[in-house]
Amino acid sequence: MGLNYTFHFLSSFVSNQVAGGLLLRHIFVSRQKNGDHGGSVPIALSRDLLVMLFISQVQRIYWSFSPPAVWDVPYPLFSWGCFIETLTAPLVWLAVLYSMRKHTAAPGIETPWYLQWGSLTVGAFICACLWHKGMSKSFTDDEGFPIAIEVAMSSHILDGFAIIPQLYHLAQGYKKSEVDSSGEKVLSHFVALLSIGRVIRMFSWALHLQGLYSMGMLSWNIFTNEATQRVLLFMAPDLLHTLFMGDYMYLWFRALKQQTVDPWLEQMSMMV
Repeated sequence: MGLNYTFHFLSSFVSNQVAGGLLLRHIFVSRQKNGDHGGSVPIALSRDLLVMLFISQVQRIYWSFSPPAVWDVPYPLFSWGCFIETLTAPLVWLAVLYSMRKHTAAPGIETPWYLQWGSLTVGAFICACLWHKGMSKSFTDDEGFPIAIEVAMSSHILDGFAIIPQLYHLAQGYKKSEVDSSGEKVLSHFVALLSIGRVIRMFSWALHLQGLYSMGMLSWNIFTNEATQRVLLFMAPDLLHTLFMGDYMYLWFRALKQQTVDPWLEQMSMMV
């Protein structure tokens, strides 16, 4: 089960600290090159995405602290790492939000109301409540915080919903403005890191399922088996997000191979 916790930690670390750090580094380098006007470098980044990622991590703190705490496991390294990462993740997105106040998508791109962070956040919570209510009535946490399961589900769904306004900006931004080449590259890596984090979390869920199966706790009857319900509740948003972003990830990996891996292999072959 230790490997399961490792994947769980890596998924959050890649989706938050690494992805957010990439944006912060881009801002810092841009300001180093352009001085006080570095904030004007265009990048088709959705502010709604950043706000939803921040809200999702605030929700994550709530349900992570709900007894039993997520880090209440017999793996000290994971416990401390997960505890620190959970508390710092909202700070990362808060720093990105503040720093990206001049690095949002080009003027003229208006996000429809139904794709804005307020609408999608409310929609994610409603979906979580309905999803939970549709499951077994025995699926509750009496010792946990109030509506901790709904908040946890909402957090996972919001992670998936957050990419929707970003995809809208990607489509509209390149049509209505000239995006700086460095900003375009950073943006593509940023979106890819968010998706990679979800893929890593899928490995965590797969290992969790394998562990439940080995203990004889897994059943494919989702209407009566609480363990199966619990896994599917939290696994479904990541699975849908991974399938939805599959085409983008294929194109990103292909571009990464052509631009980075192939030239490196060609250079190595010439040195041999």
